[in-house]
Amino acid sequence: MNARPPLDLSQAPRWAQPWRPWLSPLPERSVLLCAGLGGLAQDLLPEAHPRAEQVASAAAGLALLTKLDDQQIDRLDLLPGRRVFEARPAEVRAAAERILAPSLADLLSGEGQTFAGALGRSLRALADSERLDQLHAFLQAGWDLQARALAVMTRPQGEAEPDAVWEATAEVGTTWLLGVALPGWLPPEAGAFPDEDELRALRAWGLAIQAADALCDHPRDRADGLISTIASVHRDHEQLAALRPARALLPRWPRLERRFASVHELLIQRWRQRCSAC
Repeated sequence: MNARPPLDLSQAPRWAQPWRPWLSPLPERSVLLCAGLGGLAQDLLPEAHPRAEQVASAAAGLALLTKLDDQQIDRLDLLPGRRVFEARPAEVRAAAERILAPSLADLLSGEGQTFAGALGRSLRALADSERLDQLHAFLQAGWDLQARALAVMTRPQGEAEPDAVWEATAEVGTTWLLGVALPGWLPPEAGAFPDEDELRALRAWGLAIQAADALCDHPRDRADGLISTIASVHRDHEQLAALRPARALLPRWPRLERRFASVHELLIQRWRQRCSAC
């Protein structure tokens, strides 16, 4: 692939604006990085689509809501009286599911004066019932995946199965990228849902970007009890950094793929800067 443009965050403040009442727990840098991913949804639409701003704002909301939910469950003290990696996987998963359940319920119903409820109403305004039902099913599976993946990544390293960690990393990355992008698929003009080849391509990008994110967050993840992320169980970090696909895989969405490449490059740059400061 050609040289990658930097990730454009110039529109991020505008896309974040509808969600500002709920963003005080996040540092401004995180707000802008998450909101800037709203462009992923625009990349599924034809150029200059009249609802491009709506889908970008909804996608930014999904990225920000996920970030806030992650902060609630990625905690050493997730379970009272024990460090999270001392608990059984089923206990970790159940605790995460209890914490995530209210936001999922409000997101799907579009009810409640919460961030998730407001975002749910925004998504409903973009879609017909069939596409909305498909998106809801995907988001519900994604929320369940968050809890399952946490149970995998909080295992002590002697108990963690590397194959399971790789699989969870790929699933989380794919589901997160596609979930943030899918508001751009809600208007009928966006075309068909990704086919099997496109889903495989998205999985390749999801693994690469999630692995790069794990490299960036490795010290913080370990402090939060996530002691078996891919950055812990796979010690060749340069190999993880090189997972990015070497050629274009998404001919239907070239803008989306260029943005994936920019996100990956940004994460790898942040990781290298952190390493050089050690």
